[in-house]
Amino acid sequence: MPLIIASKPNQASMNIASRLLENFEWSETGKDFEGEPIRQHKNIEFAFTETLHVFADNVEPLETDLVVFISSHKSEAGKPTLSTHPIGNWGKAELGGKDKTIIPTNPGVMKKFLLGLQAKQQERELDYEISLECTHHGPLLSKPTIFIEIGSSPKEWADEKAALAVAEVVMENIRNQEKFTNCVGLGGQHYPHEFTKIELRTDYALGHMCPKHNLAKLDTELLQQAIKCSVAEKIVLDWKGLGPQKQQVKELVEATGIEVLRSKSILK
Repeated sequence: MPLIIASKPNQASMNIASRLLENFEWSETGKDFEGEPIRQHKNIEFAFTETLHVFADNVEPLETDLVVFISSHKSEAGKPTLSTHPIGNWGKAELGGKDKTIIPTNPGVMKKFLLGLQAKQQERELDYEISLECTHHGPLLSKPTIFIEIGSSPKEWADEKAALAVAEVVMENIRNQEKFTNCVGLGGQHYPHEFTKIELRTDYALGHMCPKHNLAKLDTELLQQAIKCSVAEKIVLDWKGLGPQKQQVKELVEATGIEVLRSKSILK
């Protein structure tokens, strides 16, 4: 059963949580987490944590096959953004999780989240960019985990229309059983434009993505973690976005024996 987690210290998380509680019928399961009841809507559970989302390793004991954190996104540019991403650390764990450790995810649900965000944005004329984000930050969990976020400043975190759109997208798509071709993506920026286009326009579903600025940290073990945690059948390269790591990445991916594609060939 999928589990939605709201982090009380996070403004956007609580905004989305309020929209969930207002717009969907929830019953108490008889189970508690951190002194607060775990709620249920059909076969979806919902819980609060007092811990900031990126450090919420305490969620680990809860029984679930998918954890979805409703959260905020912050950027220096401050561009209004609705985003979704997998979690883990390509290098040092500066915001939760563990050094050089990738967390399982569900590429199909993440793809449906992004498609759902795009649909809500268009239907309701929300002035937000829709984007994937590359793999980053904690917490450290063993279950498939996805973040879905409102960004990128307090103005957007308090936007109830955006929060309702995110809440509806989660409830409509968290149980997705549709099958896609799961992939690991390598290259590009933190907001991976090529991978976002692939996600929105094709039957490929991106799981873990390593941006250009983290490629120097990528090694065989990390790449295998990313493949396993994405249940990936293929590797997609943003070839122009590999920067000076082209040869290193080429050798790493060829050694996996998995089919390797370039993003441009998929988007033709």
